[in-house]
Amino acid sequence: MKLNLFFFLSLLSLASFAQEVLTFKAQYKIPVSSPDLESFGLFELNNYTVINDGKNSKISYELPFSMTGFTSQKVELNLMIEKLPTRVFEGPRAIALCEGPWAKMKCSIRFKALSMHYGRIERQLINEGIPTEEISSRMQVLRSFGGEPIGETSIIGN
Repeated sequence: MKLNLFFFLSLLSLASFAQEVLTFKAQYKIPVSSPDLESFGLFELNNYTVINDGKNSKISYELPFSMTGFTSQKVELNLMIEKLPTRVFEGPRAIALCEGPWAKMKCSIRFKALSMHYGRIERQLINEGIPTEEISSRMQVLRSFGGEPIGETSIIGN
C-alpha cells in the first residue's frame, strides 16, 4: 500500500511539471499609412509555438525572409507578467503586450533588435516577377517598419 501511494504521488508530481506545446498559424501585421498598403504589411509567421509548463510560458516564431531579408530570424519571448487576459512577454529581440487565450491571442510587438536587408527582399521580389508598382509598395511598407519596428501578431488557425 505504501509503495502504491509513493508511486501515485510520484506520478502526480511529474504531471504538474508536464510541458504543453501548442503550435498555431499566425501572422504579423505592420501598421501602414493608408488602406491601399494594408495587404503589403501582412506576413505569415513560421513555426509559431507556445510552450507552457504551468509556471513559465514562452512564445517563439520565425520572421519570414519576405519581411526581413534573412532566412531565419527567430523571435523568442518569455512570460514576464500574467494578469489574465493580459500577458507581457519579453526577449532579446522584442517586447510584447498580449491579450486573449492562447488559441486567439493577439500581441502588440515592439522590436528592440531586428535585422533588415532590403536589397535581398527586393531582389527576391524581382526574381519572382512581381510587378514594379507592387515591389515599390512592399518596400515602402518595409522601410517604414524598419524605421519604427512595431506591429501586431495574431493567431489565425491551428
